[in-house]
Amino acid sequence: MESIPFKIYSASAGSGKTFTLVKEYLKVCLKSKSPQKFISILAITFTNKAASEMKERILTSLKAFSNPENAAQTELEMMSAISSEMGLGKEELQSRSQLIFENILHRYSRFSVGTIDKFTHRVLKTFAQDIDLPSNFDVEIEQGLLLKQAVDLLITRAGDDEKLTRLFVNFIQSKTDDDKSWLIENDFYAIAEELLKESGQKHCENLKTLSLDQLFDLKKGVEKYLVKIDEKLSAVGRAFAEDCERKGLELKWIIGGARSGLPKYFKYLETKDWEKYIPGTRNQEYLEREDWCSGSAPETVKSTIRALRDKFYPLIRSCFEGLDEKYPKYVSFKLIDRNLYSVGVLQEISKEMQRIKEQNNIIPIGEFNKKIADVLQNEEGNFIYERLGERYSNYFIDEFQDTSILQWNNLTPLIENAVADGLKPGSAMIVGDAKQAIYRWRGGM
Repeated sequence: MESIPFKIYSASAGSGKTFTLVKEYLKVCLKSKSPQKFISILAITFTNKAASEMKERILTSLKAFSNPENAAQTELEMMSAISSEMGLGKEELQSRSQLIFENILHRYSRFSVGTIDKFTHRVLKTFAQDIDLPSNFDVEIEQGLLLKQAVDLLITRAGDDEKLTRLFVNFIQSKTDDDKSWLIENDFYAIAEELLKESGQKHCENLKTLSLDQLFDLKKGVEKYLVKIDEKLSAVGRAFAEDCERKGLELKWIIGGARSGLPKYFKYLETKDWEKYIPGTRNQEYLEREDWCSGSAPETVKSTIRALRDKFYPLIRSCFEGLDEKYPKYVSFKLIDRNLYSVGVLQEISKEMQRIKEQNNIIPIGEFNKKIADVLQNEEGNFIYERLGERYSNYFIDEFQDTSILQWNNLTPLIENAVADGLKPGSAMIVGDAKQAIYRWRGGM
């Protein structure tokens, strides 16, 4: 039966995922004529605990196959399954397992079963010179502590740095305008966590050249654009309310009533409730009517309401002429305006973190994947193998649902090279369960 070079195994908890993964790993080893086939197999998972368990299961199984008289029932079941699927006699299976087991023990450092971060670290060490890293850099596991240190150092600079102080004051002012607490430490920590996310790192890289002067200028330009639209619409809403009051019109006499009809819509305009600038379907229909009188309007005021309609309908049409096309831009500017000071704070925290990293010669573990991606995405699989000093032809990836997109992209050149090599065909097997995904927040699949 022809083997499939790329397999995807979706397995929920308790479905025998580890059993299947170990079985497939052992089949690759046992199929080879060389007892050192394990050297060309890379098995990676997400946690140190899971990696240790996988190693233990592989070694325990091989030891049990070598001496089935003392094997546990689980190992006997696996041995029987492998024997049946490979068409391998029990004695042959036993002798091959013993040789493989002994070779792994003698060359344990080449037994490549570990975490994806450990493998990435190894690649990063290999390519350190290519990405201007010192060869003796340290890995910072506790990224939260690094962020806290950066935030604390940044806050201590307030008062000494005029532009930074202005940024903090504006940030606090924007929080109080939104009726939020003016205490900023927790907000800074929350903002800084974006630096740990792969998506956050990408966007922070795009902001690297943004100075505080440029940020303040950008803020001014965004506000100028927004104020022009807001004031124009607010003036229409305010004039509508004033006309109704001056002419003694009760809002219930106008179509739709005060709670959800045209009076409410004009109130949105007056108060600059920008998310409701574009009228809903019903109010859009009301606006287009020739008569804005409600059913409860007395005959004595209908002519006044009609005159109101003749005055404000053209104003509304003028305001919204082209706004349907401009509204996405307007909304984007609103969101930019709301978050621009947070972006500035994020950029300053990023700079502070960079200073700490350079002074202490450290790299947060979360930056591994981004740093090697720039190199690996432009290199052929063979070149990467040459630099690593190893060639893997078989890959097993466990807990795939927690592997980030960037991590997978970094593995792709190697896996593609393995499964596409006609002379030395390899394989790849990924195992996961989408229902157990717990790392979507940091870019998990």
